[in-house]
Amino acid sequence: MTGHSMFERLETIFAAVGVTPVYSEPAHPRINVVMPTLRPELIPFALGMFRRQTYGNAALTIVANGVPMPDEIARLVDDVPNALLCAVPRDKTIGYCMNRGIDRVAADYWAKWDDDDVYGPHYLEDQMLQRKYLDFDVAGKAAIFNYVEERDCVYARNFGLRDAYARHLGGGTLIAR
Repeated sequence: MTGHSMFERLETIFAAVGVTPVYSEPAHPRINVVMPTLRPELIPFALGMFRRQTYGNAALTIVANGVPMPDEIARLVDDVPNALLCAVPRDKTIGYCMNRGIDRVAADYWAKWDDDDVYGPHYLEDQMLQRKYLDFDVAGKAAIFNYVEERDCVYARNFGLRDAYARHLGGGTLIAR
């Protein structure tokens, strides 16, 4: 779908007639993915998800909230292009962590990731696809899956709100301008 939106079709038509389109904003704006965490042991998994993202213009800012960072985890972060690790004192709120992470990387958009969520390889691409159809300041997903460990079950929540306007979004699915 990302290559077959009206936007891409118009680009193909323009190219066929030799017209270079002029954009009002970047075609692939930069996204700073901010992930506050209290659990360094989850960082390798998050780095793997970030490396597999198909959206190419992204950075990952991991904000360690008052936890010591093992040297091997810090080295893993250093080895991932466009990944950054920063720390804040433990008494800081998640909002403080988010602001700290947002301020660390210059980007057109920021996205919030939860350290224990699973994000598919097209997650950022899908989120940014929305901007080709809508002018949004904040977007996210209301239809989400939840895994309940005690029951070893996955539940679909708000599935009727898939690809629709919603008043409530999952906290780990936010993206904002």
